Amino acid sequence: MIEDNLEEYRKAISFYRAYPDKLVDMYIQAMGDDCTFKLFAYQRVILRAFARYQEVFCTFSRGTSKSFLDDLWNFLECILYPNTKLAIAATTKGQSAAILESKLSEILGLLPILRFEIRKIEKVKDQLTVYFKNGSQMSNLAAKQSSRGLRFTGLTLEEIIEGDPDIIQEVILPTLAISRRAANGEYNKNETIMQQRIYVTTAGYKDTYAYNTLIRTLLRQLTENRKAIVLGGTYKIPIIAGLQNLDFIRQ
Repeated sequence: MIEDNLEEYRKAISFYRAYPDKLVDMYIQAMGDDCTFKLFAYQRVILRAFARYQEVFCTFSRGTSKSFLDDLWNFLECILYPNTKLAIAATTKGQSAAILESKLSEILGLLPILRFEIRKIEKVKDQLTVYFKNGSQMSNLAAKQSSRGLRFTGLTLEEIIEGDPDIIQEVILPTLAISRRAANGEYNKNETIMQQRIYVTTAGYKDTYAYNTLIRTLLRQLTENRKAIVLGGTYKIPIIAGLQNLDFIRQ
C-alpha cells in the first residue's frame, strides 16, 4: 500500500515540512472530540517561521508560549526529518532539562497521539533525551564548557540574554558541525533548515551579545531573506489570545 501511494506520501511530507501547523491540525482531527487543543493565528506564523528558516530570533514577552512553540516545532521536526538530532540549550543543564521536561509534558498532555512517534524517553539526573522511532533525538544541553565536542543537527538557545557569549560562540554553536543524513544515508544540501539555530528570549538590553545577535540576524534577513527571520511581540499578544490576564499586567 505504501509503495502504491509513495508519491502522495512525498507530497504530504513536503507540504507538512512547510506548514507544520497543518500537521498539528491533522493530529487534532485524528483525536476527534477528545482533543480541545487548537493553535492561535500568531502561533501558526511562528511555527511556519521555524519550519522555513535556518536562523530564527524570537523576542516575546512572558506568557506568549514561545518555549512551548519551539519545543512543539522541535518535536514535529524530529517526526518530519528522520535522523534529526536536536538540542535545547540553557545556562545550566538543570534549567534546560526543566524547560524541556515541562514543555514535553504539556505537549504530550495536549496531543497524546504524538506518543506513537516516541520509542522512549530517558532521564538520567539532569540529562533528558527523547528517542523517536525514526532515529531522531531531542535532548537538553548546558551552555557550559562540559558540552564541548557534542554534535547536533539543530539547536535552540533559550533565554539567550542570560548566556555567556564566549561559551555560546566557542562551545555551543560549534555543536552544529554535522548535517542530518536522510533515511537513505545521504545528505540533502538543499535542506532549508540544515544546522538550524533558533534563539528564544524575553526582552533584554542593548550592547549585549543577545542584542548583537538579534541585529546580525536581522541583517541576514535583509541580505538573505530565505535564510533568516526576526520575530517579536509585546504583552498584547498573549492578552488578545487569552493567555495572560490584563489586570495582572497592570498590577
